Amino acid sequence: MLDNDPRIQILDKINPVYRTYLNSLLDNYAGPEEIGTYVELLLNPKKTLTRIVTAVTQLNRYGVTEHTANNQLVKEAYSQLNLFISSKVKILARTGAVFSVFGSIRFDDPQNLDVDSVFITDKHFDYLAGVCEYDWNEELQQLWNNQFGIQTHGPAYVSVERLKYINDRVNNRDHNFFQQEGVFIEGDLDSFSGILTGVPLFAAKPKSVSKYQFEIVNLCKHNPLIGASVCKVLGETLYTRLSRRGLI
Repeated sequence: MLDNDPRIQILDKINPVYRTYLNSLLDNYAGPEEIGTYVELLLNPKKTLTRIVTAVTQLNRYGVTEHTANNQLVKEAYSQLNLFISSKVKILARTGAVFSVFGSIRFDDPQNLDVDSVFITDKHFDYLAGVCEYDWNEELQQLWNNQFGIQTHGPAYVSVERLKYINDRVNNRDHNFFQQEGVFIEGDLDSFSGILTGVPLFAAKPKSVSKYQFEIVNLCKHNPLIGASVCKVLGETLYTRLSRRGLI
């Protein structure tokens, strides 16, 4: 598919690792329309940053917190998430973590009521990644099934250090990295987009929320691949929110 798109030749001249990343996504699940969106964004990095800022601004207008939610189920969801996080305060404080909730709950939407959430730290902690993947994921899934009878996925874990590493791999044109980890990279970047629109239910240091958001936007500005991935997710999120409000 990519070989038949003349725009790919332009991308190859900018950074050939873009093709490697897109091929990795194609090999897993991505369809032509999604790849087309990536190509468009990669070719217009300045417009991409503007679209990120616009999407975040619009989405935050629709966002609610545990104190401003109107839907009773969403209020209860926030309450359960606070309960979930209460037993983890010590480890989160020690690692300087922020726990943010985005997705349907953030937008007062009980239609799915599944949990989109993410822990983010500055430095990367392998043990935090492990406990999140193997313990906290199962804990949150069981909690949600017991309280709401709904299946959900557990929280993601990302770090600014990981995002900077992805940035370095792009700049170093590391084809092996993107060939092997393309889908995982996209998952990480999806979570980073959630930091920009999510509501923090825990922050070891209140100022760290804006600090992490600044780091993400700054790397979106300087790295077209990171910017394109974050922008694509935000655009899809905005479309969903507007659709469910009957605005498009």
